[in-house]
Amino acid sequence: MTYKSDSIHDSNCYDFVIDSAGNFWITSYTGLLKYDRNEVRVYTTANGLPTNVIWGVENALSGQLWVAGEEGVSLFDNDTSLINYAQEDGLEMTNVWDISYSPSNVLFSETDDGGIYYLDSAEWKTFRAADGGFRRYIAFRDDILWYTHSYWESGYGNRKLLVCTSPLTIYQLPWEFYLDQLIPLLVDSENDLWLCTTGSCTAFSPPSNWTTFSMSWL
Repeated sequence: MTYKSDSIHDSNCYDFVIDSAGNFWITSYTGLLKYDRNEVRVYTTANGLPTNVIWGVENALSGQLWVAGEEGVSLFDNDTSLINYAQEDGLEMTNVWDISYSPSNVLFSETDDGGIYYLDSAEWKTFRAADGGFRRYIAFRDDILWYTHSYWESGYGNRKLLVCTSPLTIYQLPWEFYLDQLIPLLVDSENDLWLCTTGSCTAFSPPSNWTTFSMSWL
């Protein structure tokens, strides 16, 4: 079944989850979209969200939604409640790209300053200091945090890396990732890591097995 892009207001969708009621929640540049298989509803700053530019979404353990965007993180429950987290709550940079639970149910987020943060008693604390690059997406594999990393190096250009935090291991991404932006990092049922760009998807089985699938757009 296919839906026209104008039916969801924005053709650029960055992340989605399905809640316990079977509703699809989709992030976009024009708000958070809820699709209940009958109609689409868009939540924006008019509903209390701090921004209309929404990058990430995650189901909360409480049954609510965690929403990440240009102006911080929100704990969102349709029209009934909304809690916004910003700089005063520990997010040094409020442009939050991704948000995810660890297997031990600690909530992590990744921001535009390269920092990774975790939520501790309603306050965001730094997990790893920034080091001059931009971390974009995070995922957990065998209870270990992985993230993608991008930085500019003179003579090389835009270098993109995949980093395992324990033990600290840095993998140089294949050349296909240099021209396009990275989009979400996922772990499948076989424990492979998947990285996607606007032109291809790559499965990675550590320590060295990369398989890239190119996409042809009509």
